[in-house]
Amino acid sequence: MSFLDNSNALYTAPRRAWLSKNNFQNSHSNALIAYGSTVQYADEVEVSNNNFVNLIRPINVDYTKKAIVSENYLENSQLNQRMHSKGIFLSAVPEAIIERNKLSHFNYGIEASFNSKAQVMDNKGCDI
Repeated sequence: MSFLDNSNALYTAPRRAWLSKNNFQNSHSNALIAYGSTVQYADEVEVSNNNFVNLIRPINVDYTKKAIVSENYLENSQLNQRMHSKGIFLSAVPEAIIERNKLSHFNYGIEASFNSKAQVMDNKGCDI
């Protein structure tokens, strides 16, 4: 699927989620809220092989037991609201793997907070 110019393109709270091969893009350079995908309260989440362009928070995973975030492309070069931008944001995720993602132009590339634990491997970042 392609999501264009949404303030929060995809929000879900399933038991299991697999988000793959989607395109999320924001063309409003001064957007105050421009989130790509938010998944909460799941047992298992996998976010892989997606493209996220010009979003303040492209990938959010909250209150989830296990998450895999891999092989995504996250680019934020055109968005003027860079101060609070976070490429991959985990909150209260006790088990996560973040690997082989490409991130550029974020204030925070990857943030794991609120008792999150993540293995971070083989990611590439530019201007973070």
